[in-house]
Amino acid sequence: MKRLYSLFFLLFLIVTNLQSQNMIDSLKTSLMGKHPDTLRVKIYDDLVWELYVRGNRDEALRYAVEGLELAKKINYERAVADLYHQLGNIYYSKSNYTKSLENYFSSLKIKEKLGLKKGLASGFGSIGNVYQAQGNYPKALHYQFMALKLSTEVDHKSGVAVALNNIGNVYGRMNSNDSAMKYFNAAVKVDEEIDDIYGMSQAFGNISNIYKAKNDYNKSLEYIQRALAIQEKIGDQRGMAGSYGNLGTIYLALGKYTEALDYLTRSVTLSRQSGFKEYIKENYADLSKTYEKLGQKDKALEFYKKYSDLKDTLLNDENNKHIAEMSAQYDSDRKDNEIKLLNKDKEKIEAIAAAESKRQNIIISAVTIGFVFVLVFAFFVFRSNREKQKINIEITRQKEIIEERNNEVHESITYAKRIQTAILPPVKLVKSYLPESFILFRPKDIVSGDFYWIDKIDDKILFAAVDCTGHGVPGAMVSVVGNNGLNRALKEFGLVSPKLILDKLNELVEETFSKSESEVKDGMDISLCCLNLSSRLLHWSGANNPLWIHRNGNLELIKGDKQPVGAFEYRKPFTEHSFQLNKGDLIYIFTDGFADQFGGENGKKYKYKQLQEILLSGSSKEMSEQHRILNSAFDTWKGDLDQVDDVCIIGVRV
Repeated sequence: MKRLYSLFFLLFLIVTNLQSQNMIDSLKTSLMGKHPDTLRVKIYDDLVWELYVRGNRDEALRYAVEGLELAKKINYERAVADLYHQLGNIYYSKSNYTKSLENYFSSLKIKEKLGLKKGLASGFGSIGNVYQAQGNYPKALHYQFMALKLSTEVDHKSGVAVALNNIGNVYGRMNSNDSAMKYFNAAVKVDEEIDDIYGMSQAFGNISNIYKAKNDYNKSLEYIQRALAIQEKIGDQRGMAGSYGNLGTIYLALGKYTEALDYLTRSVTLSRQSGFKEYIKENYADLSKTYEKLGQKDKALEFYKKYSDLKDTLLNDENNKHIAEMSAQYDSDRKDNEIKLLNKDKEKIEAIAAAESKRQNIIISAVTIGFVFVLVFAFFVFRSNREKQKINIEITRQKEIIEERNNEVHESITYAKRIQTAILPPVKLVKSYLPESFILFRPKDIVSGDFYWIDKIDDKILFAAVDCTGHGVPGAMVSVVGNNGLNRALKEFGLVSPKLILDKLNELVEETFSKSESEVKDGMDISLCCLNLSSRLLHWSGANNPLWIHRNGNLELIKGDKQPVGAFEYRKPFTEHSFQLNKGDLIYIFTDGFADQFGGENGKKYKYKQLQEILLSGSSKEMSEQHRILNSAFDTWKGDLDQVDDVCIIGVRV
């Protein structure tokens, strides 16, 4: 079985190498053609990347140097920065951290000059990786958080995911497993959002390491296998080398030493081909432990010596010293650049100051002459401002008085609304007299000139929709006179006939307003019904306002007398109409506010025709639903326009 695994592994390497080689050969062929230098530099950059990710480090190094020389020659600074960064990657993969940092810092200087924030973020992250490999975790975190901040500022989600992943790696090395897991999960979320499967594979591998550190080997295996599946799919040899090594350490921890040797050997093979010395070092240490567990002491000692020698090569005091010097030099260069810029600014400022001094001498002479005039002018301005301040104080005082009076008026009107509401029959009373009914009542202002009235004498129900002259406070005052008149006609004079009630109401209204020294012509339009619930006999009279009866699928219109209640030159007795209704017939009485409302697409009146149509279409519905439909239709038609008048509609099903 072990040989079968090895055969599959060998076949996979052959197929992967063939696929990648086609891309590399194509780029090499393009490089040999005649192209503008800028395009040739781009081909170099792409070729270096392909060679790097496929593990051909020495060849990638050669082409990176050639491309860098050409980019410098044509002064293509952006490409120079990119190729320096690629060189840093190559040396990092070869575990030459000194050379790696030299190139990363060279790249950063150019990116800072060009203002390439994405490139700067990538450079900071790469430098952070070098410090992590050196075991300098505070410095590593410093650079990784700089990378995260810049990537977030420019909304570079791929850069954000990489930075989150790298920060998690540093915390993992510091054994802060919970912090590490938080950043890895955040990286996976961003990678999934942008569909970056390469980034996901890295995050999955890192999450596997955290579960391994927590001795949860089942979870660790699950995540490393997810990572490996992606890496094999995209041919990521560096990732595969790391995943094979992780699988080896997991099986070592589980006591499956044969499987551990198999995966560790695969990791060494891939790492040697690609020059991943850091991975080789870790693999040697794990191979030594595995052979020790198998009782093969000689093999264990052999791999431990290899591990120790390679570790000394990668980590030595001279390298660490040189890296520290480069970091300090980079910080120093940045400060020097800032000082140079400040000096240039200083020279410009001094030149401007000299010219300004000459101008000042001329200006001072002129100012001295005009100073006396300014003092005189200032005196008059001061006196004028004093007067303005007095005026402003008085305006403010008057404004406060007006606001106070406005508040008093508003409070008075609000209290008047409470009184008017108390006069109106409560909904509970209306429903007790007319169970199947609705009243749509929408005042334009706080108080209303429209009102509704209802009362009962024996088996007769009297109800009315009334529209007084005006709206708001004037209309509300007239409505009190009207309501009082209806109550007196019914209770004091014992009238139940609608026409006699309207005639008496007219007398009472004219009598009330005739007491005024000035002529008052206010009055009201009214639609008044007297319904016998037992016999279903309806008596009705109207002053200007009509009655609509819905029966047998039709809406019948009965017009009122063309005269109001109140002062009128050609007064005559009101007319009374009688109707024998059937069960289910509908009665509608109303004021003109609904039909007169402006709105719709063209800002026109709603009109009675539309009101008829909406009542006909909803006649089969419950009375509460008819109320909802009318209310909604009014709001839709009105839209953002102001309400023009009070609205009152009464509907009754017999």
